[in-house]
Amino acid sequence: MSIILLFISITFLFVNNFNQWTGISLPQEQVLGSAISWNTSLNTVTSNFKNAFLGSGTGTWHYVFSKFKPIEFNNSVLWQIRFDRAGNYITELIATSGILGSASYLLMIVMFFLVFWVFILLFPYLVDPLTPHLGQIINFSFIFNLVVTFLFCLT
Repeated sequence: MSIILLFISITFLFVNNFNQWTGISLPQEQVLGSAISWNTSLNTVTSNFKNAFLGSGTGTWHYVFSKFKPIEFNNSVLWQIRFDRAGNYITELIATSGILGSASYLLMIVMFFLVFWVFILLFPYLVDPLTPHLGQIINFSFIFNLVVTFLFCLT
C-alpha cells in the first residue's frame, strides 16, 4: 500500500494535469510575494526606534502588513486579502522581532552548526540522530510558526 501511494505521489510531482484528468478545479493558495514581504519588513524596521530593535511583537504580521504594505498593492487583485504571515519566515522574523530577535535567531542557527561540527569531529556515530535537524535548519526560510519553532528547539 505504501509503495502504491509513493508511486502516486511521485507521479503527481511531475504531472500537473490534475484539473484535466478529474474535471475538478482546485483553487490556488495565495501567498505573499517575496518582494512585498521584504518591503513591508524593512518599512516596519525603519519606522521607529522600538520596531528597529524589538520589532512589532510576535504574531503581529497582519497589523504590520496592513500598515506598511505598498500602495501599489491596493491596485492588484489581492487588495482585499489580509495576509497573516509573510512570504518567508525571515522577513516575518525581522518585522515582528526586530534586529535583536533576528540576530538571536541567526546566532542560534550558527551555534547549532558549530555543535553539529564538533559532534562530527569528536563523535561520528552521533551524526545520525542530528541529521533531521540539519534539514529543518536548511529550510528555515520557509513558513514556520511559533509552535514549530518551539518544537524544533525542544528536540
